[in-house]
Amino acid sequence: MGRVHCPEARNAWVIVIGESFGAEVGADGFFRLTGLPAGRHTLLIRGYYCDEVQRTITVRAGVVDSIDVAITCSNIPCPNPDKADPGCIARNPEEQARVGTRCEVHPRERLRLDVVPIQYNFVGCGEPSDPRRFPNARLCWSGGCVVRPQRWTEVAYCKQCRAAFYQANPYYVLHPIRVKDR
Repeated sequence: MGRVHCPEARNAWVIVIGESFGAEVGADGFFRLTGLPAGRHTLLIRGYYCDEVQRTITVRAGVVDSIDVAITCSNIPCPNPDKADPGCIARNPEEQARVGTRCEVHPRERLRLDVVPIQYNFVGCGEPSDPRRFPNARLCWSGGCVVRPQRWTEVAYCKQCRAAFYQANPYYVLHPIRVKDR
């Protein structure tokens, strides 16, 4: 049993290194590890945008010990994900450099810059299902597991490729075309 002191909404948790034991830290800061065998164990205490802390504990049979730990946390870079907040946008110089160049499929169209959601928060280009037909649809970036709040990233896109992609894939509604882009 123990208590972790950290800012609210940091989703702190505790695991026992090298064992299959762990516990989520409640909103009140308390956690309980049950069934931990007697002996020395190292706890890893982490939180969302917080420095991890390791503490060695000794568990004795029939005795409930307590641990009190404070972890240091930094500011969440994008606390309220908003496309209009510059702190929420991952800048992408490669995509910025493509702005104004001609689309490979629609040579009369010049690529524009848009800000689209990063899904699952690993930055990587989520290419359309058929990149030969829609090379500059640039709908979203994706990959991995959810570890942070949603952010946004810059992408160069062709409005014709994007429109053609949506026409061919009407079920794709993650990032709908804005009326002014049609």
